[in-house]
Formats: sequence, C-alpha cells, structure tokens
Amino acid sequence: MFSFGRPVYVPPVNLLASLAALAASNAVKEGTRGASEKILEESRSLAPRLTGALASSGHVEEIEGGSGFEVVYDVSYAVYVEFGTSDTPTFAFLRRGVEAAGYDL
Repeated sequence: MFSFGRPVYVPPVNLLASLAALAASNAVKEGTRGASEKILEESRSLAPRLTGALASSGHVEEIEGGSGFEVVYDVSYAVYVEFGTSDTPTFAFLRRGVEAAGYDL
C-alpha cells in the first residue's frame, strides 16, 4: 500500500447516498419547475385578452418549504375568469393550459 504522509479520506456510504439523493431531488425540482413554466406558457396563450393584465400577471412561484412550484395569476379577478360566476361562464384558461401542456388534472 502507498502512503503519502496523510490519510486518504473516503466519504462514508451514507454521505454518498445523501449526495445522490440531493442530486436526484434537484433534478426533480428542476423538472417540476420546467413543467410549471410550460403550464404557464400554455395558460397565458389561452387567457382572454381585453387589456392583457390577466395574462401578464402570471408567473411561477416556488411553494413555501421548497416542495414544488405553482402557477400563479395575481390579478384579483383571475379566479372569476377561471371558474366563472353566476353571470359569466367559466373560461378555464389555467385548467386548459395544464391539459395543453400534456398533463392530466
């Protein structure tokens, strides 16, 4: 055996497993971000445009705690456009955007 004057550090197996899990979770996180960005793009294209405020208010946010991402529309009336009211029909731009992006609800 060769010796160079100091011991060679070999990380414990559980550290290597933790690093592999971290790399995998980062890959999953980036995949989730990518899916959310695709849903945002599709739903923006489907959003009705009178002023463009609804479509331009959309963005992707990381869920608190880092468990994933969500597509958010910030204008106060977004929920009424999505689900309709007693006076207006549902437009479902976000739900149709999810489907157009290739995902099931």
